[in-house]
Amino acid sequence: MTERKGGFWEKGFEAYQVNWSWNKKTDKWLQKMCIGRTLNFPCGMSKVGDVRADLDPSVKPDVIADLLNPIKWPWKRLEFDTVVCDPPFSFYSKFKWIFRLRDLTKRRIILSTPAMDIRLGKQWKREIWATSQCTIHTILRLWQIFTLKNKMLDDFNGL
Repeated sequence: MTERKGGFWEKGFEAYQVNWSWNKKTDKWLQKMCIGRTLNFPCGMSKVGDVRADLDPSVKPDVIADLLNPIKWPWKRLEFDTVVCDPPFSFYSKFKWIFRLRDLTKRRIILSTPAMDIRLGKQWKREIWATSQCTIHTILRLWQIFTLKNKMLDDFNGL
């Protein structure tokens, strides 16, 4: 677990929690959004996914892997139908790992992101969702859900 600093944390507060705003409501919503075999990476405290991966062994992932080191990922191209990813927002200063996640999935990527415009290519339809976390202060978590357009047509036609 890592210490968070910056913003109000500099006023004497420290946080050591993993997925500080995660709750069961978010897990249930994510499960509904997933299609088929799902990778959750980094999984943190979430129980969503057929395969849960994280760098932190204390969250008891199925696979220990580093999101920022795609060369060492143990998965094959197009191994999953859905990839769920809720990384620390500091990871968004680099983007290579996002495009490597795209290579792992056949159908859908679900990313928790800061307020930024992420595009994966013309073949991906993007939806933006916000989920609320029930805490002392309401926290909105932004999700960008990318679905391959040709797979949406296959689902619609019952193929």
